[in-house]
Amino acid sequence: MAIVLVDVLRNYGFNIGIADTIDIAKIYAVAENLHELKIGLKAVVAKSPDEAKLFDFIFDQYVLQDNPLQKVIEQKTQNFGVMPDSQFHPELGSNPACPNPIGGVAVGAGTGLATISGLINPETLLSFHSEYKFVIKRMFEEDMKSAADALVNRYLLALNGDFDTFMKNTERSIDRITDILQNLFPSQADILVAQFRHEVNQTIFQQSLKGNGANPLRLSALEEREFLNIPESQEVRQVLQRMAKRIATIRKRKRTKGHRRIDLRRTIRANIQNGGVLVNRKLTNLRKQKPRLLVLTDISPSTIYATKFFLQLILEIKEIFESVRFYEFIGSCIDVTDAYRGNKSVHQAIDDALDLWSEVQEGKQSSNYELALYQFLKLARPYLNSKTSILILGDLRDWLGSRPDGFPKSVQYMHQISNIVKYMAVINPETPAFWGTGDSVVDYVDRNKIDVFPATNLRQLEGSFQSLKI
Repeated sequence: MAIVLVDVLRNYGFNIGIADTIDIAKIYAVAENLHELKIGLKAVVAKSPDEAKLFDFIFDQYVLQDNPLQKVIEQKTQNFGVMPDSQFHPELGSNPACPNPIGGVAVGAGTGLATISGLINPETLLSFHSEYKFVIKRMFEEDMKSAADALVNRYLLALNGDFDTFMKNTERSIDRITDILQNLFPSQADILVAQFRHEVNQTIFQQSLKGNGANPLRLSALEEREFLNIPESQEVRQVLQRMAKRIATIRKRKRTKGHRRIDLRRTIRANIQNGGVLVNRKLTNLRKQKPRLLVLTDISPSTIYATKFFLQLILEIKEIFESVRFYEFIGSCIDVTDAYRGNKSVHQAIDDALDLWSEVQEGKQSSNYELALYQFLKLARPYLNSKTSILILGDLRDWLGSRPDGFPKSVQYMHQISNIVKYMAVINPETPAFWGTGDSVVDYVDRNKIDVFPATNLRQLEGSFQSLKI
């Protein structure tokens, strides 16, 4: 059993080595009950909060399997929904408009349940029923397992996301269905929901074992998750700090290009053993020059989810730059460098910068790269020179910018700026498959020899920083 469980856990992305496998076998041998077994195994295999959540789910569905309410439910819901008989009579409460128990014919007709739902709670219940009609109908016409299959296969598996997101959507769906059952059958609702939840979890688990396509429950490295699926947490901060150290280390190894002169004193000393004949030359060491950086971040709703990760990484490697100035934009642009000064934490500085935008720019704005870059050119003009590099985080979607003669004015400004500075690049958090579609100006930027790097997750973000020619 221990070896089989190890194989199952590995299929879900758990990193279990030989030593861990031996520990698991030992725990199986000494655990006196399932509670001790679960705690012991969890201590060995779960190395993060996400792994702990997934392990709990797998253990409950794979090892425990039997639902403690199973026997009680079977007694009360035998033949439920197929041919309601004397063992199960759903109660509709005291609603005089529909005093009788629900019969198979009324529900099986398809519109019968909607009619009853409307009579019980016409303002809210009908909308719930509309969204999950196929699930509720299966409950009455077939059984709980069929209803669970309908929910998982027709709704939940169609959604993309990590384990946490997947389970939150599951819980939301069950809550909505619970509302319906509580209105229809208040006395049996708790038992029905318990059975339905058990069947849903079992269905999810069995589907994930099939191996058809991507396993929605499989753990993925935090660095590989889409920005939308990464919650702000201490674990994410630690990942960004490790990334920053790697970037800084590689950066420190690089030397600036230039002519290296002969170091006469070191050369003479190195050639004393040659009788003064200058055989081995020693060159002067070039000083590592720290670049000056201007950071321009798009804080519109389409990119804000990536902005904080981007800014945190910039602040973690701030020491490798001689100076860093910060600007924010949506439809216009402001200088927020002052928000990053002082002895603040990284996250406090980012929050202060975002708050500053709300104070200066009141009201909602739409993306306008043309106006934003025009204002940036005026604001940052004193700092634009051959020693300065510019890094932009944005999806390059210029919704309101003009396009005289079919060429975006915003890209003309970018080209103008890139001719002044040492280097200019864009980190784009949008999936590359959507680049160049709709109001995207990525293709025009590419033609002007301005680097555009994709960064939809932390690993790509690190790769983008390593590829910068700063």
